[in-house]
Amino acid sequence: MLADGETLTEDGELLILSLPVRARFRGGRTEFSAPSSPPAARPDMALLKALARAHRWRQMLLDGEVTSIEALAQRAGLDRGHVGRTLNLAFLSPAITQAIVRGDQPPSLRLTDLLNADIPLSWDAQNAMLQELPTAR
Repeated sequence: MLADGETLTEDGELLILSLPVRARFRGGRTEFSAPSSPPAARPDMALLKALARAHRWRQMLLDGEVTSIEALAQRAGLDRGHVGRTLNLAFLSPAITQAIVRGDQPPSLRLTDLLNADIPLSWDAQNAMLQELPTAR
C-alpha cells in the first residue's frame, strides 16, 4: 500500500519506489522528512555548545576566575574577538535560549549568523529579530 505522493514503477527487472521527501540542512547535518510532517525538534549541537560555553565564560568573569575577556581568550587559547562574540550569547533572551536548548529555533538560525549579528540588548527586540528570520534556508 502506497501513501499519498509515493509511486512504484517498473523498469525492466527493477522496481523503483519514489517517496516525497524534504531535505533540511541544520548544523552541518542533513535531515530528510516527509513534506507534510512537522520537523522534529533536534538541538543544533554547535549552537548548544556555544551557548553553554558563553554561560560558563560569563560565570568565570563574575566569579573573578578571570579578570577580562583578554585573559579569558588567552586561557581558552582563542582569539579575543571570537570570545567576545561568543560571550554575547550568554545575554540572549530566555525565550531564544529555551528554543535553542529544545531544538525549536528556526532552522535558519545558525551559530555563525548569531556570532556575527548585532544582537540587541532588549529581550523584546531579540525575540522580534528571531521572529523575522526565515523558517528555512
